[in-house]
Amino acid sequence: MLSTGKHNLYLNMDFYIKLIFALGLILNIGCKFEPDRVSTDQEKNSINISEQTSFKNEQSELKISYIGNMGVLFEHKDKTVLIDGFHEKYKPAYVYPTKLMVDNLMTGRYHDFSKIEVGLITHKHGDHFSPSLNAQFLHKNPNSIIVGSNQIKEEIKSQENDEGHKVLLDRVLEIKYDHTIQKIEHEGISIKAIRCDHSNQGRHKAIKNIAFLVDLNGYSILHVGDTYWDLAEKPFQTLDLLNSDLDVAVLPYWMLTQKDSKNQLSRILNPKKIIATHVSPDDINQTKESIQLNFPQASVFTQLEERLSFAK
Repeated sequence: MLSTGKHNLYLNMDFYIKLIFALGLILNIGCKFEPDRVSTDQEKNSINISEQTSFKNEQSELKISYIGNMGVLFEHKDKTVLIDGFHEKYKPAYVYPTKLMVDNLMTGRYHDFSKIEVGLITHKHGDHFSPSLNAQFLHKNPNSIIVGSNQIKEEIKSQENDEGHKVLLDRVLEIKYDHTIQKIEHEGISIKAIRCDHSNQGRHKAIKNIAFLVDLNGYSILHVGDTYWDLAEKPFQTLDLLNSDLDVAVLPYWMLTQKDSKNQLSRILNPKKIIATHVSPDDINQTKESIQLNFPQASVFTQLEERLSFAK
């Protein structure tokens, strides 16, 4: 028979063993628990921001993040521009941002980026532009602007049914669809815009596509939307891109995969950095291989929130 002292000792040991076991169960459950998150069929194309390397020198680098299809976000210091970034699920051939990404972009909570002062829209196709999302952006960001053709303005206007629509539409700046350079200044961001016709004119002749040349604290960025070399040659020459100090060119992949792409680029364009976009999720490997044959140093955006930095 156990003495009273030994009996109490064993009881205490039994209590602590049970306590440790219970704590272990709690910790194990806690480790397996995952918070609710947006479920999307494009998660396989999304990068976990927490796993990415942070930008090294935010004061000197141009920060760049991929927002799906041809959507690209740029920031230098506290100046931020989003081009073709507010779009929704359209067709399986396109990568589109998640709802959480869009919400964060609108409210300035997007990882490592400040609030967006300027949204640029190349054209009204659904893989580049959502009228409802752009209207929401203007409502939530009263000091920001949207820039695009009159087709963009009309699409956003169709979303407005309240008395404040006139004030909102005053911040949708319309680019005339001609071959002259139009200049816009907003919050220290300089923009040049020019007509740059949509590729496949037989099918898309009615679509007004705008090319944008952005100066972001001395960094020069070109985004052309959906176009092709023969259609872009005149606007590129008008912008004098071959002789300009162009830092980054955002181009649709088909401008980079043809046999003559390298000659075309060197003839009318001279960027330090090329970013290929508009890559279908079903053709990533083949498209990357085709681009790298001509442009081995080009970055090919395929995964949501993929990011890179560029320094002069």
